[in-house]
Amino acid sequence: MNQLREHLNRCFEQYFRTLPQHCSALKGDGSDRKIFRLTAPNARAIAVYGENRQENEAFVSFTQSFLELNLPVPQLYDYDPQHDIYLIED
Repeated sequence: MNQLREHLNRCFEQYFRTLPQHCSALKGDGSDRKIFRLTAPNARAIAVYGENRQENEAFVSFTQSFLELNLPVPQLYDYDPQHDIYLIED
């Protein structure tokens, strides 16, 4: 879990240029994904870790398409396929 937290922190820092001060695990949605809320004084995001790369790729692709159509979905901040993490708007 510590290695996962390190990857979550790096992803957050890469996008916001600051480390999160808090990381809270959120209740999942029934899948194998692990969901976290990361916060800093002037930044917050939801980080999702999922080992199913196809599911991650589909989520990222759908989200990008929905954003292009101006549909009301959370902004996709970052995607790290090497570590199976994506960061979205809270």
